[in-house]
Amino acid sequence: MRALVRSIADEHNVVVLVPSKRQAEVWAPEANLTVSKADDITAAVARLTRGRVGLVVIINRYDGIDLPDEACRLLVIDSLPFAYNGLERREAVALRDSDAMVTRQLQRLEQGMGRGVRSRDDRCVVLLLGEQLIQLLSHPAYSDRLSGATHAQLDVSRVVASRLEGKTAEELRPVIAQVIGNDVGFRKLTRQKLTGVTYSPASVSETAAHLRSAYNHAVAGRPREAAGQAQTAVEAARNDRDAALAGWLGETYATYLHAVDPLAAQQALTDAGRLNNAVLKPRAGVEYNRITPPSYQAQQAVDYLTARYSTGQELTLGLAVVLADIDWDATRTPEAEASLADLGRHLGFTAQMPERDFKIGSDVLWSVGSHTYWVIEAKTGSKTAAIGKHDINQLAGSTNWCRTEYGTDATVVPIIVHQSHIISREGTPPPSARVINVQKLKGLKAAVYQFMRAVADGDRYRTPAEVEKQLTEFKLNTTGFIEAFTQLGYREPLSP
Repeated sequence: MRALVRSIADEHNVVVLVPSKRQAEVWAPEANLTVSKADDITAAVARLTRGRVGLVVIINRYDGIDLPDEACRLLVIDSLPFAYNGLERREAVALRDSDAMVTRQLQRLEQGMGRGVRSRDDRCVVLLLGEQLIQLLSHPAYSDRLSGATHAQLDVSRVVASRLEGKTAEELRPVIAQVIGNDVGFRKLTRQKLTGVTYSPASVSETAAHLRSAYNHAVAGRPREAAGQAQTAVEAARNDRDAALAGWLGETYATYLHAVDPLAAQQALTDAGRLNNAVLKPRAGVEYNRITPPSYQAQQAVDYLTARYSTGQELTLGLAVVLADIDWDATRTPEAEASLADLGRHLGFTAQMPERDFKIGSDVLWSVGSHTYWVIEAKTGSKTAAIGKHDINQLAGSTNWCRTEYGTDATVVPIIVHQSHIISREGTPPPSARVINVQKLKGLKAAVYQFMRAVADGDRYRTPAEVEKQLTEFKLNTTGFIEAFTQLGYREPLSP
């Protein structure tokens, strides 16, 4: 796909919007210009408006830029826009499965899509790349939240995509040429689809309205009223059955309440934590809840997959998103940890995140049955050539914690996810420490993709016998996983 986009940039201006510097590096061989700072983006847009530049990569900017007419004939949005500063990233992880976060992502995506068409007679091809984007837009309940015009344009795109199913990227070229060349037939089709499209009146969610009111009261020196409005926002989220959002807003409620009643604020944090494990913990901490052992693995997987996915296509997209987040990216380690836990659930294990949720234990814990636990430390953001002392000692501490919590008769397998399987001599690894390194993670992802395609075909993910067969085939069961997708860590020898 990048080769096709690059060839089009030899004749027309192409803009690629990416969410991070890491994703920008993927486009580096094709890019004529890559910009991320506000002044540089402004200068790049000015150059595009004046004449042909080629392929311009813009990092984490989806609004506030206009690319009319020849300034941009092909707009590529590569990967779902995600939060980039610390506060936004924390919120994104806390609201990972929340309807509120989906709505925000769609709004940001739609802002990006609108950069290339700035008037009725303008034209621009928009290519959307990435598993998260595809999953988001393929879900009927989510795509319906887009504006009428965007929804209509996506309907046209789906018709075109259905005719190109199974084709190569190069076979997209004639379709792209039709749009860029202002083909009469294509223009007529799109205008027919857009005729009669209306925009719903702008609205503000009930939670947002109450939060704004809480802020206004706080600024005016009315803390009790501020706390009351924040509490009402929590109740509004509960009424919408969005537990993740209700828990997140519960933290905000506790913040306002602290100015009025510090003890009650601590209880509010406790209540919020019951709805969303990612919120701040009360001063007294929270009691650790032991993980529930799984039932028979295949049945456990079927129960989880059928509750989460209505069709095999949804499963394929959803699991692809989980795998995409398990990546060697220092800016997205919380997402990697959450997805490692989620992967365990997809495979029929039970999983939790003790360190995040209870401030104790490992990043991730899988219970795989028969009183066996896989203690997982995720170091996907580490760039060191060997597993450092701090990281391997953390795995040792988490292993000891698990044995203390679950008993000396428990089988505990320590696993660290790190680019290298070599352990620094200064560290003290737990006995039989296993590593998922670059090669092993690549193999694991490949196996999960194969498993996913197999059980999605004909909705076989609904049948325990079929799921068990595929888990065994791709070594994703308890007996095959450790041998296939981890390796023993190698501790550096003593220096001569």
